[in-house]
Parts: sequence; C-alpha cells; structure tokens
Amino acid sequence: MQTEVKITYSEKLNLSQVLLDENIESGRGDKPAVYFHDKVYTYRDVLEMSCRFGDALLNELGIGIEDKVMLILKDSPEFLAVFLGSIRIGAVSIPVNTMLTPADYRYMINLSRCKVLVVDGDFLSLISDIKSELRYVKHFISVRAGDTRDFISYEELVKDRSGWIEPADTHKDDTAFWLWTSGTTGTPQAVVHLHHDGVFVADTYGKHVLNITEQDRCFSASKLFFAYGLDNSLFYTFRHGASCILYPEKPRPEELFKIIKKHRPTVFYSVPSMYNAMLRVAEKLSSEEIDLSSLRLCVSAGEALPAPIYWEWKRRFKVDILDGMGSTEILGMALSNRPGHIKPGSSGLPIPGCEAKVVDENGNEVEVGEAGYLMVKADSTTPFYWLNHEKSKKRIVGEWIYTGDIYRKDEDGFFWYLGRADDMIKHKGVWVSPIEVESILLENQAVRECAVVGVKDEIGLNVIKAFVVLNEKYRQQANVEEKIIQFAKQRLPSYKVPRIIQFVDELPKTA
Repeated sequence: MQTEVKITYSEKLNLSQVLLDENIESGRGDKPAVYFHDKVYTYRDVLEMSCRFGDALLNELGIGIEDKVMLILKDSPEFLAVFLGSIRIGAVSIPVNTMLTPADYRYMINLSRCKVLVVDGDFLSLISDIKSELRYVKHFISVRAGDTRDFISYEELVKDRSGWIEPADTHKDDTAFWLWTSGTTGTPQAVVHLHHDGVFVADTYGKHVLNITEQDRCFSASKLFFAYGLDNSLFYTFRHGASCILYPEKPRPEELFKIIKKHRPTVFYSVPSMYNAMLRVAEKLSSEEIDLSSLRLCVSAGEALPAPIYWEWKRRFKVDILDGMGSTEILGMALSNRPGHIKPGSSGLPIPGCEAKVVDENGNEVEVGEAGYLMVKADSTTPFYWLNHEKSKKRIVGEWIYTGDIYRKDEDGFFWYLGRADDMIKHKGVWVSPIEVESILLENQAVRECAVVGVKDEIGLNVIKAFVVLNEKYRQQANVEEKIIQFAKQRLPSYKVPRIIQFVDELPKTA
C-alpha cells in the first residue's frame, strides 16, 4: 500500500514562482484560480496582484529579503496577493488568526519584529488600540478600509504598481513564511517554514493521497491562517493547477451547504466538529437545500474523526471522509486514510514521502498495539520555533519531530490516536484515552458533542468527567445522565466509564 516517494528540489526555489509562474507557463493563465463571492480570479490575475504588492513592498516601502510582513486578513484574493507577493521578493509572510485579542496581536507582532502589518478593515480598531506599543512596525496597511488616517490604503498602494516583477533569487531553504500554533496548550509558538515546504506537502499528500488535478475545485472551511487551510486552498490547489473557493466569514453549517451547492467543489476540507454540526443542521434542511453531489472526497483533520461521524456522513451523503493527522510544525498531513482504504476512527497510514513511528519515553519503538509517543519524519517539518530554543531541542530530534500525541499502530500499519500526551487520563492506575471514551459516547443518540477530561474527586483521586452537549429532543428527558452512563458501561471497561457527566450548551473550540 505504501508508495515510495522522494521529492527533490532545485537549490534555487521561490515558492511564489512555483505556485504562480509555473501555472502560467503550463497554459493555465486564464484558468480560474479563485472563486470569491460572485467573482472569478484567474491564475494571471493572482500573479499580477501578487506582483503589484511585491513591487510596492520593494520599491515603495523599501522592504526586502528576510524582512517580515504580517497579515491579519480574511480569506480573500488580497490574502493570497499579500502572502505570495511578500514571498516573491524574499520577504517572510506571517499570517495570523483573525479571531484574537489586541493583547495577542501585540505579543505576536513584537515577537516577530515585522516591518509591515497588513490588516483587514474589519480589524483596524483592534490594532489602533495598541499601535503605539508596536515597536518594529514601519508601515501599517489596511485592506478594504477606505480612507483612514493611520493606515496606508492597500488599494491605493498597489494601484499603479507593476503587474510583473522577477521573483527573488531565493534558496529552497530560505524562510518563506511562519505559522502559529493554536495556543491550546500555552502561548502560541511561531513555527518557521521554508520555500520548499509548500512544494513538499503538495507533491506528497496533495498528489499521492488526494490526487488533486487541474479538474478539481477545492473548498476549505478551515481558514488560510491555519496550516491546514493554507495547504487546502493554496499549496495543494495551486501546485496542481486546480481552483479554490474562498469564503471570508466565519464558517457556519448552513452557509457551507449553500456554498457547496452553488460553487460545486470536488474536494471539501473541514474538521470533525464541523462535520458533526453539518449533520445536525442537515436534519432541519430540506433536500433542495443540500446538494453534495459534486464532491468526490471530503477531508478531515485538526482532531480525530470519531467513527460514528464518518459512518453517518457516508450513509447520508454517499461520500468518504479521509481522516488524517498533520500539524503546524509538519505543515501538511503525515498520516491519512486513503480512498478505498479507510479504517474509520483511525488516522490512517503514513503518507507517501513521510515516515511515522510510536516510541516510548526513551525513543525506542514500541510493539504493535502498544501506546506511545508519535514521531514523524517529513521534509516539510519546521527547522525550529522562533525564539524558543529549548522547545526546538525537545521536540525536533534530527529528521524526526515529536508531535505531542499518543498513538498506537495496529497490525495493518494504521495509526490510532489516543490523545494529546498532556491530556491522557490516569484512572485507577491505568492510562485512559479521552478520544476512545468520547467515540463511545458519540454513539449514543442523545449525545451531539462531548469532551472527556480527568478531574479530582472529593478526596483527591482521579476520575473521568464528560462534558456533553445533548441533541435537542433529549434535553428535557428525565434520567438522561444515568442512561448515558449505562450506555457507556455496556461498551467500555468499568475504569473507562465517566463518573461525572456535566451538560453544557456548547464546547469551547479554537477558530
């Protein structure tokens, strides 16, 4: 099943040139690259937009190789132009989550020492409040903001610039962009990525697992500021001459159904909680409002996809969800199920071009079926975390990186996620995987979503607690808690059954 893949690169490599110029040279200049609302942007359009911004940086603002440009932008053609235009001149693009606080932005902007900050008009007030505290920014640029006293207008800046500039003479190992970890386990970390990294993920997972071609139209519910969204909408898509659909607003299940029906994507990318939410919303929509017939594949990442969600989606919409495992540090997927070769509930097999192993505390590979720490070897892995030498040393070991996940590998080589290393629960002296308990609880018809954690009981012993969001028709039923516990007892060993169930209206989620 495993395909041997070895990716090689020219020493001289500019990611912008690979993603844009090579499409023009292949005759795809007039082919749609981006669908955005009711407008279509061709590959030539995106190249010219990127060149205009790159020209403005270089010849108007004096920004050059290795200077940093930070983006706080919604998914849009302008995001692509700023991201690729900066990379084109050898600068470093740094996309940032658009759902943060001024304090978060102050920390990230000052840590990066970026010279240029490009901000969507909707977020200007967040930056205006901290503008005087941003020590290194020389140029503040606003997109879609009209006239503003404190920011350069993006539209005015690029209006008279050249639609063509030569890509910088960058090396394949030059820094091209940064991404940020989600910060779910502490302060967000800046993850450095190189020019060849985007090519690697597209030429491994994009080509050999998803088989993206120029006939595909891709739609990602996950945003471009995430590694997952950047791969889906840009690297996999542009590297193989396909088209992407960009949606700037917060994804909501009803809107996702509308976009899929209208724009007819062939590949849809999302996360387990959104697939679950879409299934719940589908119960309330008419058959005329839902049309997923254009899809040949769905993809899931970000957290493990519970088998019940896979089976319900497959039954209802007749399309597979390929669950996989990737990370900001690895940039792309490292593990994935394959079309026609799926084990629901698993993260699949190592993707062609990557290796994975499960090891103990000493770094020794464990036996098949045993739990341990997942390590991955991929040529797209970050060389280091910015200004965090200690974490870099601990996580990155030669060509391998510790992902921070606990996994087991089965006899067929499939990898099964058990939980984050710092989330595993020790109960009655035995390690319990939250994801295993959550998957069982989700089989109960009353449970819409759940999260399992370890807590201390009244005498200080570890017990298992489940936070549960109920499906609507069960919210007023009597004895629901006891029924769920009895359901779990029939399917789990006693030491894995939650002792406490707390009902909540919703679970907290990252963007």
